[in-house]
Amino acid sequence: MSRRLNVALANFGVPKYGATLVGEIVYPNPSSQYSSHAYQCHPAACNYGCSFFNESQPPFRIEKKPGMHYIMLLDRGPRDHTGLPRPCYFIDKAYHAQMAGADALLVVNDNLGDLSTAVAPKDEDSTRELSQTAISAGLISQTDGDTIKGLLQKGPVSVALNWTDLMPKASKVEWEFWTNSNDECGAMCDKQKRFVKVCEARIACCLCCVGCRLLHPSLCYLRPRSCHVLQDFKPIAEARNQQGG
Repeated sequence: MSRRLNVALANFGVPKYGATLVGEIVYPNPSSQYSSHAYQCHPAACNYGCSFFNESQPPFRIEKKPGMHYIMLLDRGPRDHTGLPRPCYFIDKAYHAQMAGADALLVVNDNLGDLSTAVAPKDEDSTRELSQTAISAGLISQTDGDTIKGLLQKGPVSVALNWTDLMPKASKVEWEFWTNSNDECGAMCDKQKRFVKVCEARIACCLCCVGCRLLHPSLCYLRPRSCHVLQDFKPIAEARNQQGG
């Protein structure tokens, strides 16, 4: 069987813009019904990904085969983080999944609500993990997650993550550039005028620049209409059961 899934991409990691990634789902879990082994993690269960997987019993690491990619499936939470040094953030899950050999991460929502963009906190540990996380991570619905878990109990499952629809379809990019009216005078006016001059000269280079920070929100507002490399898109994931066709 096959099924299309919506994914709310995290605002960290490295999505494969304009490309696809087909990978086999890996779901480390205390129950052996999802894989050949049961894995025990402490203080939170392995399916949450709150700690390094090489600390589990037995130690878990993805055994990669040539030409294969692997997408880790983890659960959101736990809501009760008693015993954990801090709440189990999305960035923690992504970093631990990457260290275990995953090429991407899908986190299953723990309620039936709408999907939201995962944001990394700004504490020291998260900043360090953020700088070292290079895989794509996203949130899927509880219903879609349950479907994948059900397929896993029957055999291997592959998921295709598709970012090809996120690239501009037109060769011309439209944008709007706003500044204030410069009602104030003096040094602040001169500073803003210099900023506008530089901004106008370089604006085209920034339209589709991932992570571009040239525009200061208090001085400039850029609204691209055809630039699709934005953090709040919803890529399409397709899950297939390899035994079921």
